Amino acid sequence: MQKIGMVNSVHSFYVGFCDDTTIPILKLLKSGFRHCFVFFGDDGNTFVIDPIANRIDISFLPIGIDVMINQFKMQNIRVVYVPERFENTKITSSGIFTCVEVVKRILGISKFSIITPFRLYKFLKK
Repeated sequence: MQKIGMVNSVHSFYVGFCDDTTIPILKLLKSGFRHCFVFFGDDGNTFVIDPIANRIDISFLPIGIDVMINQFKMQNIRVVYVPERFENTKITSSGIFTCVEVVKRILGISKFSIITPFRLYKFLKK
């Protein structure tokens, strides 16, 4: 498969976990783990890929990654460092379009059992 785009050249990512949601059913999920998103960057720039209910927000911020991590933590967003993508050699079956599914695809995770932000968090912390 042809690899196109900047995200394919990125090897390490950060995943943010938070409570931000306007969708009532998501209030049933574990507190602090109702939404997740991916970000990456360097000393001068941060890119955020934030899959929300009706779109995917992609932001370029002229802020260093360390500053961004500190800002997220001040907003009570848990941050997990993912040093490299997971080797996924099989085609992933399609899941429901959620923030978790988008983050899994970006990171190369194919585990069908990871369906909530908290399960994704526990998997990444292993």
